[in-house]
Amino acid sequence: MNRSPAILALLLAALPASAATYVRVQGTLHDAKGRPHTGLARLDFRLVDLKTHAEMWSEPLEVEAVKGTFTAFLGLTSRMPQSFAVKPTWRLTAEPPLGSSWKVGPLVEPEEDLKRAQLGRLMVRLGMDAPDARVETPYEYRK
Repeated sequence: MNRSPAILALLLAALPASAATYVRVQGTLHDAKGRPHTGLARLDFRLVDLKTHAEMWSEPLEVEAVKGTFTAFLGLTSRMPQSFAVKPTWRLTAEPPLGSSWKVGPLVEPEEDLKRAQLGRLMVRLGMDAPDARVETPYEYRK
């Protein structure tokens, strides 16, 4: 299991239950020799409590990697926990299939999502309507 410090602590959208709740993450995928993978890859995304080693959520997904970089939309097929239920010891990981020898690099929130979240907070402070925030991750859940 990849537990590097660069993995985001939590990526949960704090949206009403009626809204489409998903989180977009980016990561890297390389073969055993360190070459960037291009093509489809099945990865198992998990939210794990590092203290108890319990799996709190999981979702297997097929992602499209291009020159070693992939984007995944988490929570579309398996509902993620609500943000109020999240503990500080939970971490998001991505694991390649057993025996594949692939290496999954750090999971990060895409830069454009961070910028959209910052713009949304600024617009709210200025009394304006915020832009579409479907993939905004609450600040307090980023590490």
